[in-house]
Amino acid sequence: MRKLFFASLLALSSSAVWADANLYQDRWFYCSHRIEKAADVDFYADLVAKAKRGGYNGLLFAGGLEGAFKWSESRKDLFRKVKGLCEDAGIEVVPLVWTPGYGSFLWLEPDLFEYEPVKGIPYRREGNRLVFDSVLPPIPNLDFETFDVKKNRFADWGADQSGVVSFVETNRVHGGRACLRMEPSYEKNPHGHARLMRTIEVTPGRRYRFSVTTRTEDLKGKSGCLRLQAYVAKGPNIGAKTVKVPAGGTLDWTVETLDFPSGDASHVTLYFGTWGGEGGTFWVDDVSVTEIGLRELAMRKDCQPVLRSAATGKIFTVGTDYLLPTKRPSVARDVAFTVPVGSAIADGEKILVDGYVVARHGPKMQCSNCMSNPRFYELVEESAAEIQRLVAPKKWFFSVDEVRNGNTCPLCTARKTDMAHILGDCVTKMYQTVKRQNPDATVYAWADMFSPHHNAKDSYFGCRGSFEGIWDLLPKDIVMNCWSWGLAPKDMQFLTEKGFRVQAAGYYDSHKVDGDIEWIDLLNTIPGATGWMYTTWQGDFEHLEEYGRLRNARSRPLAKARPWLIVNEDNDHYFKCPSSLMNETDLKAYIDYTCQGPVTHFFMCPSGQRASFDSKTWEPIWKGMDEPDEKGAISNRWCVNAKLLHDKGVDPYTVWTKRCRERGVSPWITVRMNDTHHMKTVPNYFRNTTFCKTRTDLWIRPEGAGWSNCSLDFAKKDARDYTMAHIKELAERYDVDGIELDWMRFCYHLRFDRAREDAHYLTEFTREVRQFLDKVGKARGRRILLGVRVCRDPDLALERQGMDVVAWAKGGLVDLVVPHSFYRADAGIAVAKWIDRIRAANPSVKVIPGIDYIHRKGGKDIPLSMANFRWVANKFYSEGAEGLYLFNLPYAGKYRSNGVSPNIDIAGEVFAEGLSPESVRANPREPIDIVHDFP
Repeated sequence: MRKLFFASLLALSSSAVWADANLYQDRWFYCSHRIEKAADVDFYADLVAKAKRGGYNGLLFAGGLEGAFKWSESRKDLFRKVKGLCEDAGIEVVPLVWTPGYGSFLWLEPDLFEYEPVKGIPYRREGNRLVFDSVLPPIPNLDFETFDVKKNRFADWGADQSGVVSFVETNRVHGGRACLRMEPSYEKNPHGHARLMRTIEVTPGRRYRFSVTTRTEDLKGKSGCLRLQAYVAKGPNIGAKTVKVPAGGTLDWTVETLDFPSGDASHVTLYFGTWGGEGGTFWVDDVSVTEIGLRELAMRKDCQPVLRSAATGKIFTVGTDYLLPTKRPSVARDVAFTVPVGSAIADGEKILVDGYVVARHGPKMQCSNCMSNPRFYELVEESAAEIQRLVAPKKWFFSVDEVRNGNTCPLCTARKTDMAHILGDCVTKMYQTVKRQNPDATVYAWADMFSPHHNAKDSYFGCRGSFEGIWDLLPKDIVMNCWSWGLAPKDMQFLTEKGFRVQAAGYYDSHKVDGDIEWIDLLNTIPGATGWMYTTWQGDFEHLEEYGRLRNARSRPLAKARPWLIVNEDNDHYFKCPSSLMNETDLKAYIDYTCQGPVTHFFMCPSGQRASFDSKTWEPIWKGMDEPDEKGAISNRWCVNAKLLHDKGVDPYTVWTKRCRERGVSPWITVRMNDTHHMKTVPNYFRNTTFCKTRTDLWIRPEGAGWSNCSLDFAKKDARDYTMAHIKELAERYDVDGIELDWMRFCYHLRFDRAREDAHYLTEFTREVRQFLDKVGKARGRRILLGVRVCRDPDLALERQGMDVVAWAKGGLVDLVVPHSFYRADAGIAVAKWIDRIRAANPSVKVIPGIDYIHRKGGKDIPLSMANFRWVANKFYSEGAEGLYLFNLPYAGKYRSNGVSPNIDIAGEVFAEGLSPESVRANPREPIDIVHDFP
């Protein structure tokens, strides 16, 4: 009986574990209900009980936690009760915080607004005030009185599908003889469009009001389908407003208005109608377009207005000629300036005002934070500290969606950059704030501003400059929440390929339990997807339980993201192929051979002392190729083949880069920092440059024997400058995703007895490379990553080589660390130690250990078998590696490198199998001896 009991218990336990293994780690629901009174605690008690029954484990709390540092103690106590309810139900509270797009902390400090410029706003003096004084030229037929009944068209106006969707109406009018009638329907228009439109001339730097008089009857459609919109002619949306239609779809004649800025535009296209209209009717009459004056005038010191005479251009003096408003001007009325006694502004004189107003754009004409204002980040710090005290969350969620204003105020434009860098810097600073509170916290964010398929585009609403490339400027461990089902497949695929994990937000008040069930089917195909969320803006929790149960039953999460598999192409492998392959077609075939399914990154080495292209900084490999070396050889196949390509006008690394991207593989350049092949042993050796041979004063130990003594000493400026010039040339010449500094080819760059003392030279060098890559990346609109190949142990790297790699990671200088051996495979690389050190310094930096293709056994160098590769790979994965880096892997067949390849095509086997964690565990493994190489 006892045995039966324990057997049953074991079976139950196994079943529970199995069931949990098939659930996503994030099973959340969204709630914005604030906690301010006892009844709110009761609300959450019911909601949390329902969520527990539905299998949820997280509450994304959007109830204003970012402002908790201003809450009363009684309100904090109420929140603690709700938090306790969640903990008892196994539901963690995830704070939704800091929304620069929708204006965090603006209620607290109005100077945090993003402002936009206005210019030449007309005013005139009337007594002791300056009042708005615009006279807009008349715009014909705003009252729809000029029309053609037979064609169902109005003069000067455009409309969707005249006579099908839009009609001349002469019975139900608001005024005059006629108005426009619209009958939206998906049967008539596949988009549910029923809109009128008109392009008008405007003055740049002004603000306007677009008004329509409308009525509706039984209007049906998507939420917010009826709206006013303004676009720059053939350009971005600069304003939008939704018409609130009562339940039932019927609204009596009412005036709806939209205020919008002209910005830099001279023409604006105005729209009114439905996007996604499904039925019913609406009418439009008596449209007006007027210019409005200064509203929501900026009061920040760097944004204060300048007043000048319209006639003479004279600049008037604040305090003497006019007074600024003492209260912050509202959105409801024009600013009126007070004129003091003794002002130089004459009565009746016309004045032009240049200044800044609150930037408002988007469907709700939202205002945003200035992301260049240091005060914003001070408040983020204060907010984060209180959230940590109150919640101590393991997960934080950034509300960085729909950033529709930016790069228009003086603080932003002074940076002379684009929106990608402004928002990317903002997110990174908020991320760093969270990590200071809890280094182990996971950060999530709405994904729309980080995908080019969604909102990460150029000229997005009121933003100046493009968001393109922002995905390369963010910490890669941010989990991206994709929330638009129509765009989700593209968003998720793109962000996953860029190295992010993804999460899905569904439901959105659809009132359908299975309306977006495809979310789960999509998530089940994405490695590393973290889970899903029930999302309601309207507080609709009717379907919460059933929604959760259905998704849990359908969940089949893939355990981990696709591991990195990096191939480092030795600098001469391709050039040792037969000369017949030296053409662009065969070069592409060679690249395709490597860029097979599991390969994620291809690192190309264009130089090992000399360059394999026509370099301006290091001698090309074919220079002096007719000069014999001491063995009588006058050239090497490498020299001949590199020159063959050059003479044909083929730059192999330009082709390489483009082809990698076509194959979905990330192209990088790897730079050998101190290649000293045969520096002393073979005079006139074809690889040795004149600089390295003649500048023996730059060698680490000119008097010493062996290759290590011939290495350039990076404590000496000329040595650093020589290498830096080549790195800069490579970064500017080739549009790669990253540059790797290969500090292991060869291993020494400082005097052995001064390695730690002189470590700062390598740090300064790495920082200079990072700064230059940032400069090039800014011009290209994306971050160029920086990797370093270093020795097997972080302590050895610093003590023996002067490489303070942990400091490089902490300072944000590097994105990838590759611990490796000098020449042979080393299964004793301190992978876990590297990961712990780097993750503590900067969790966004990846640590990918390397494997060479030979190992030492019985005093001999022997190529690794597939079983050997699997054994080393499995060992590295077990220590936490997120991928593998394959170095110097030779090919066979027609790509055989001058007879040096092993007989088997080990590269082809590795590429075909991929050395994934699953494959190395499922197939035979054979250990290798742990033999340490240099240093």
